[in-house]
Amino acid sequence: MSSPRKQVEAEHYFQRGYDTSKRFASYWHQTDLSLRHAPKTVLEIGPGNGFLSTYLRRAGLEVTTVDLDPALRPGVAAALPHLPFADSSFDLVVCFEVLEHIPFESFVDCLREIRRISRANVAISLPDAERVLKFDTLLSKLWHIHFLFNVPRVFAPKHRFNGEHHWEIGKRGYRQGRILAAMEGAGLKVREHWRAFESPYHHFFDLGK
Repeated sequence: MSSPRKQVEAEHYFQRGYDTSKRFASYWHQTDLSLRHAPKTVLEIGPGNGFLSTYLRRAGLEVTTVDLDPALRPGVAAALPHLPFADSSFDLVVCFEVLEHIPFESFVDCLREIRRISRANVAISLPDAERVLKFDTLLSKLWHIHFLFNVPRVFAPKHRFNGEHHWEIGKRGYRQGRILAAMEGAGLKVREHWRAFESPYHHFFDLGK
């Protein structure tokens, strides 16, 4: 197994084009999911520009960050699938838009490591390339209807490594069912999962031990 390597420079996360309106919608889902189970201690794997960790700290949570790039100033410099924390160290471990940057053959090992250091709760998001239809209508202040649903392809497209993502949900060989099975196989219970309506490319998973 090859060692994880840095894919982008730290400045990547602070360019104006990085934080789009869709990404800010994703930040809302990250924050809401992080607060869902009222944790006191949180480990964020891959803090990026620090938006989530900053918000959670201001909300009174004890947050530790870990990343392989010291330039991002993580609390701990390390990388999956081997993290320097004892078993059950954190109430919640979050890993948003990170695991696709690691080859899929290490996916289950990464999930097991995340499960090991969590006391009870895990929150993950992954890119989902499956096609989707969205419906959104506002008929009055009190009547807002919106939903989305997948439109699976008969022949899924093949994923091509772009220098960052090794795989994505919905690409050939990476159907949603395989991802869910891997999570269950790593000892994680899938409580709920959904695609963010505002940014369906981000698929969220609320997981427990």
